[in-house]
Amino acid sequence: MRFAMIGCLGIAIAILGLATPALSQNRPAIESRFTSIASADCVEVGNGGDEIDFVDYRCPGPNGMSVDLHFHDSLYLALGFNGTQVGSTMLSSNRPSNWLVDWRGRVENGVFRPLAAIVRVRDPDWSEDHSGSYLLVFGFGPHPCLLGERSGPRANAEARTLADTGHC
Repeated sequence: MRFAMIGCLGIAIAILGLATPALSQNRPAIESRFTSIASADCVEVGNGGDEIDFVDYRCPGPNGMSVDLHFHDSLYLALGFNGTQVGSTMLSSNRPSNWLVDWRGRVENGVFRPLAAIVRVRDPDWSEDHSGSYLLVFGFGPHPCLLGERSGPRANAEARTLADTGHC
């Protein structure tokens, strides 16, 4: 009797093991789309006028998504997505315009659906952590969240892996 149960269990595991790849093959592969967050490619949505030194931009992303940039004191940058600021870390506003956002997602029914975004940033020049650029990886669950950061020679590959597998 024990052997019969083990045999049935083995068959069930084998069927599930064979079914899993088939199910994942039906799911579209994760791919990238790139958009700019250079202020020239974005729309100004607010500023502090003469009283407070800040300006806010909304930059278009795929499928109605947006990246929100909040520049403060002409030095600092805070990031958000779709009107939600993610974290409170202030980043350097000094960034090249060719640092694009890498949106990771799937094409479903002909529409790219972002699952995550990767943004290259750097810490403010005065920061003790100022050591060049690094990648922030954001996920999109019920609300945008910071999944982590990656730096070093394998940063791009590691950031994409985190973006593709992370969850908010």
